[in-house]
Amino acid sequence: MSTGLNTLSAAIYKDFVEHILPRKLSERGTHLSIKAISFGIGCFCIGVMFIVDKLGGILQVWLKSSQFTIMVPVRRFEVVFPGR
Repeated sequence: MSTGLNTLSAAIYKDFVEHILPRKLSERGTHLSIKAISFGIGCFCIGVMFIVDKLGGILQVWLKSSQFTIMVPVRRFEVVFPGR
């Protein structure tokens, strides 16, 4: 899990934060920024975990219904253009 958080925070830093900053940070500043981003992502994941825990069965129903709504146009496309 820590590897995933570190990779995600480094990618966010390189792709977004580095382009926003007017000047390049020192190595220490870069490490602190990546650690802060990693901390923020971790807090977000823990918060989402508590929300999903409270939703329980509602989330499962929503996921199943969203898969169904995605599959309906695909099935219509298969009817109009059948594979050979």
